[in-house]
Amino acid sequence: MSTHRTLREFKEPFMEIECANCDRKGRYKVSRLIEKWGSDMPIATFIASLGMTCPRYVRASKFDRCGINSPQLSSMFLEIYR
Repeated sequence: MSTHRTLREFKEPFMEIECANCDRKGRYKVSRLIEKWGSDMPIATFIASLGMTCPRYVRASKFDRCGINSPQLSSMFLEIYR
């Protein structure tokens, strides 16, 4: 199984995105993301596209990086190894 998970494989109806280093967060309806980006869009690419709006992501320094992520992905990736 590929580790490049796509929006189609995301099982929850909403994807929660948050930054570990600031108060930025959001909640996205997965069906709408698929309509806009396509079901084959890699989740990592989608998250990176959101990160591009953060100065810490674009001009990342070693000590002050953007911490954008989706907490739901950890359980999704654990399924690969079961």
